[in-house]
Amino acid sequence: MRYTLLRMMVFFGTLCVLYLAQLRGIWLVVVSLLGSMLISFFVLRRPREELSRTIAAKVDARAERAVARGTDEQAEDEADGETFRA
Repeated sequence: MRYTLLRMMVFFGTLCVLYLAQLRGIWLVVVSLLGSMLISFFVLRRPREELSRTIAAKVDARAERAVARGTDEQAEDEADGETFRA
């Protein structure tokens, strides 16, 4: 959420600066999008890396839970003698 908000602020800041520089019409939006992407790439590097680490940690935790859940179910089936073979 924080990274997205920062990206939007960079875009609208770029839009305002270009508007004050007398750029109008579709070119205002196009140049603002391209400029804000370039600015965000360099200026928002740290928040982007934090977001990436957070997402990676959540994916890893979900994968570990899935493995643990599968192992627990398999152990219960083997303890009950309900091992199914394909």
